[in-house]
Amino acid sequence: MNELARTLQYWRKQYRQWRLEKGEAGWGRPVAKAASLSGLSLERRYRVAVIGAGNQGLAQCAGIRATPGAELAGVADLDPQRRARATSQFSLSPEIVFSNAAEMLERLGPVDLVSIATTAPYHVDLACMASRKAPRILIEKPLDTSLSKSRAFQQSIAGGTQVGVNYSRRWLLDFQAIRRCLEQGGIGEVRSIAVIIGKGELAMHGSHYFDLCRFLLQDDPAWAMSRLEPPAEENSRGRQYNDPSGFALFQFRRGGRAFIDFSSDLPRKDSTVLVKGTHGSVTIDERRLSWSLVSQSQRNWTVPFAEPMSASLMFRRVLVQMLTGSSPLGTLNDGIQALEMIYGAHLSSREESRLVNLPLPEMQPDLDVVFP
Repeated sequence: MNELARTLQYWRKQYRQWRLEKGEAGWGRPVAKAASLSGLSLERRYRVAVIGAGNQGLAQCAGIRATPGAELAGVADLDPQRRARATSQFSLSPEIVFSNAAEMLERLGPVDLVSIATTAPYHVDLACMASRKAPRILIEKPLDTSLSKSRAFQQSIAGGTQVGVNYSRRWLLDFQAIRRCLEQGGIGEVRSIAVIIGKGELAMHGSHYFDLCRFLLQDDPAWAMSRLEPPAEENSRGRQYNDPSGFALFQFRRGGRAFIDFSSDLPRKDSTVLVKGTHGSVTIDERRLSWSLVSQSQRNWTVPFAEPMSASLMFRRVLVQMLTGSSPLGTLNDGIQALEMIYGAHLSSREESRLVNLPLPEMQPDLDVVFP
């Protein structure tokens, strides 16, 4: 390649990058590109307590410590080894590390937010307790294992404590930008979403994308159909937990549909999301941290993510919104809807992929399976 050709190639790349940064999309519409890593600080001091010091709880502690204005007021966990790891990793004073969550909230005094990062069976019980001590609660996904208990909790806190559920993608700038692009008609009317997660689990991984499909379609599912596989090995979180692999199909009320595949014969988790509309498509490549839009004329624009998808940084986004926003971006109702989709997948698979109508009846019995 001669010098002129190299120079032209360089300036083509520079022009391409400039176009990406402008965020221009097909049909002459702007892609609402995510802003930046800014906005991850607080204007005043907020005290945050974390219940659960497993991997997610530790990521939350790291996110709190990295956010100017946020104070890690206390950490509680039943397991002494997890408490010791949290104490060592964050150089915590023993006075703010507890074996009992109720004791922690009693002794800490006023806190601005309680984050519940335990396994799912304890979420709602802990949230009920925390709602008497804090104005804001963040619950890790899935919301709980009990649909009846979750619905009762929703009724009990109506108009009171602010509750968010950490289906984190709906809180992130990049996924918000993608939804704005869809709202502006960048690919026409959205008809179908296909999510290939890779090898995964229904509640732990699949439900993230159940919620994402609701978020992108801005619609609720009308029915579920699935085929699940019995776990081939003991769950890493304990033998009491059962969280199968498989795939699920959801039809939404306004005609959109979503297929989510987390089957065990796929390679490692390497999620790709394809959103097809009447006039184009959006592809989200989470591993490579980019998304692209293809218009009806086959023009293609690729937008790099504005921020990485690390657990601690994602939690910082959620944390700042929970503490400063007027309402959570992932609400208690969103958590209940995702839990119903988990239930629908289990119920459909048990009856050889029978179609299960959603929402489930008010008197729907709880599942006889415990997921983490």
